[in-house]
Amino acid sequence: MGIRGLWNLQVNGRWYRLCHPRIRMSPPEAVETTHRVKQIYDKTIDLEQWEKVPFPSPLDRYFDFVYTIDQDAGTFILSKWSDVDGNRTPLAFEASLVDLCETSSISVEFLRQLPLPSIPNYGKDQEPEIDSVSSEPLNIQTGLPTAMLELQQQFFLDFVFLWRSWIDDPITWRYGSRVFNAFSRAILRLASWDFEVSYDCDVPLPINHSSIPSWQFPEEDLYWFHGFLIILGPDLESHQMLRTAIARAKAFIGGSARTTHTVRSILISPRHIAFVEFLQDAVACSKVLPLMTDRSASQCPPGFSVLAQALSTDCWKETWVHREKWPRPMPPEILSNILHTSELRDAVSFAQASFEAERSYYASVPQFKHVSVQSLDLSIPCCGDQTGLEDLGVQCSTCRVWKHQKCIGLETLPSDNLSICATCLKGDSKDTHLTAGGISRLHGRTERRTCAITIDGSAKALRVRLSKPAHLRPELRLIGDLIHKVPKGLIDFTIRFNGKSAGLAYGLDDMELEVIPVRVQRTSST
Repeated sequence: MGIRGLWNLQVNGRWYRLCHPRIRMSPPEAVETTHRVKQIYDKTIDLEQWEKVPFPSPLDRYFDFVYTIDQDAGTFILSKWSDVDGNRTPLAFEASLVDLCETSSISVEFLRQLPLPSIPNYGKDQEPEIDSVSSEPLNIQTGLPTAMLELQQQFFLDFVFLWRSWIDDPITWRYGSRVFNAFSRAILRLASWDFEVSYDCDVPLPINHSSIPSWQFPEEDLYWFHGFLIILGPDLESHQMLRTAIARAKAFIGGSARTTHTVRSILISPRHIAFVEFLQDAVACSKVLPLMTDRSASQCPPGFSVLAQALSTDCWKETWVHREKWPRPMPPEILSNILHTSELRDAVSFAQASFEAERSYYASVPQFKHVSVQSLDLSIPCCGDQTGLEDLGVQCSTCRVWKHQKCIGLETLPSDNLSICATCLKGDSKDTHLTAGGISRLHGRTERRTCAITIDGSAKALRVRLSKPAHLRPELRLIGDLIHKVPKGLIDFTIRFNGKSAGLAYGLDDMELEVIPVRVQRTSST
């Protein structure tokens, strides 16, 4: 098969890549590699065969090498997989183009002697008023699990799994990278149900080294989203950088018109998330919660669970429904029908334009008609049944999942219905930390979980599709009659951001109705 990989190149602020699935990649010590590096340094490289891309591509799990050259900065980075303490881990080695052009061969041994890439450490420069920033503790009282939250968590897990190569690679998953900006926006949209469920099933699958996120995202690291001030930062675990982010938000709010009421801000770093309230005379900040961990493709981190409830319920944000006046009273049933019969983008726009419509939008599972989620296994891992949870349920204050008192054998409920579950007491670092290559190590070959639902009483298993349907995969023709034994893998709907594919495609597989106990009421009605 030969060496596999690709070239990333930045020229005049624009990124290009060179990758061909059927052309052999030259190893670092090859003459061809040195020759191309010198061409790039001399600015004689022909970009006609290079593909223009929005940002550099990561070290895919099937690659041997990735060469990333910034002609503007004069740097060369070699990314490769290495064995670190028995774990397959992406490592990167950096050198200047000047030094490489003086050598006859680029060897990994030579690059190993050089320091690791100097990934920009934004946030060292303190804001002028950072020393005056102090905050009070903020506790967001999240509500009981819902069918909508269950689907949001499922979409998040599948999104992380599909795009894990970008998150596993420290060169692409860092503050200051446009990849981080793009994926942060996607996570916000999933958490707020700000997307379209499309039945146009022509989606580019599988997600691999040639895939490029195509949805729009802000270039800035400070912007408004659904009434919340979003701040992207480098490391929220660092108390200094957390205070820096709060100071930035405070300075921005002080210069904006939104100072007459409480301003709520969401701080996001590549690994964590925090929630901040700016009052007229005080600042309140929540605990810093994990958002991206090694298990984020199979176990929803508490950061996303709280984010989803903060954006799609009234647990944290103010409701302005009482201020909205309609010419004539609108029955909730009619408003719900309008939302469910509107075009996908129109329904989202309507919900954002009207507080009453927004409340109706989030009261059910938008864009899914006649759908009932059968078991809330992600939110209630003990049994998935929400019956009796309000009176006899306890929530883990660390991972934010709910469990029944009876399921976990708890004799008495704590006064605030909060405790720390047995799993969190064990303190597995994979649940709270993100390591280079960690997501792929844990989930590279695992079967994706399904979500049990019913549509008009018919039991289905909602399953993410990792490839195109069997009849659209020409390579399967080589197996002859055995193709009939391959699951069809039909795609029933896809998730899109403003018409652009999020990479999420789902099929509805048949399953026996009697093996699925009905536990959750219908989420929408006609």
